Amino acid sequence: MHILPAPQPAESIEHAALPAVTLEQQTVGGLRFYDRREIKDVLAYLRTVINPADTVSLKRVINVPRRGVGKSTIEKLEQGAQTLGVPLWEILKDETSVKTLAGRSAKAVLSFVEVIKTWQAQIETASASDVVQGVIDDVGYIRDLKAKGTDEDLERVQNVQELYNAVLQFQEESEDKSLQEFLANASLSSDLDDLDEQKQTKVSLMTLHSSKGLEFPVVFLVGLEQGLFPNFRSLEDPAATEEERRLCYVGITRAQERLFISHARMRRLYGSREPASPSLFLGELPRDYIDTNIAAAIPTRWAKTMRSAKADAVADNRPDIHEDDWTVGDKVMHKAFGPGQVTHIFGAGNKICLAIKFPGHGQKIIDPKVAVLDRVQ
Repeated sequence: MHILPAPQPAESIEHAALPAVTLEQQTVGGLRFYDRREIKDVLAYLRTVINPADTVSLKRVINVPRRGVGKSTIEKLEQGAQTLGVPLWEILKDETSVKTLAGRSAKAVLSFVEVIKTWQAQIETASASDVVQGVIDDVGYIRDLKAKGTDEDLERVQNVQELYNAVLQFQEESEDKSLQEFLANASLSSDLDDLDEQKQTKVSLMTLHSSKGLEFPVVFLVGLEQGLFPNFRSLEDPAATEEERRLCYVGITRAQERLFISHARMRRLYGSREPASPSLFLGELPRDYIDTNIAAAIPTRWAKTMRSAKADAVADNRPDIHEDDWTVGDKVMHKAFGPGQVTHIFGAGNKICLAIKFPGHGQKIIDPKVAVLDRVQ
């Protein structure tokens, strides 16, 4: 059995319906929903909120969307964490250490940290959908994609909105409605293998483009709705509408014996349920070949959107301080943090940093060329 979703995101079949009835599936000719870059980005943000010690997720999103935190900055922050033997998050949440290691990128790093902290504080009280929507809004993920404005980026926007819809559906159907439970069920696996002729018991999902030249006994062509297939942008361009009409014909002619075409009466768009109108293509089908009376559809539009740095360099007029000037165990006095003791020294030459443990303030990474440190005998 083969399912051909409409070209625009109709992934609820992939990430909700089929797993719910335990049907084996495989995606052919494209990425599975949870393997798309934008979906991985959002999930990585959510995993970071729940568990900031997840360094893999943290590193994935610290500069997504781009906020001026380059590779070298991340490496310096990681080096600090490795030197102290702590997770990267422990360095990031300490403002002094970030300013020491991140330099001009410190403001962007600290802004990122504030977003994570904000939603960490609400994880036990806010609904999963509120956290998802809030994180996406606060980091400007959709704004960034829309600003780029390419067709690919606009499709990514729709995929992110579909993920939000999946969270809403999860909340409606699951006993444990927590974000943690949603993430536990979210699959990040990818299956890009072609059809395996020895395993034809699987439901195969493929795009209409990928189906060209293939035929199957039974085909389900789903999501034939105005705004979805044809999509809203195509409705404004007769040539684009005609191209989608040809694509619809491709889907119809993939079926050798039986063809099922479906559309939804209601579809969740951008977080709210909206009436869905049948595609104009349905009204063009020969009446003699269909079992149900289908009236020609009138195009309708609906669209709702989801809730929609440079740090000044510190002038350094102080004499050069080299690694040889410091040893582990040195006792110091800091103007803000009081007495402390050097626990680690890393870097080389005139680019060293000190890890200093201050009673009552914890361990901080400090640039001795910038901070006023007095040795205490």
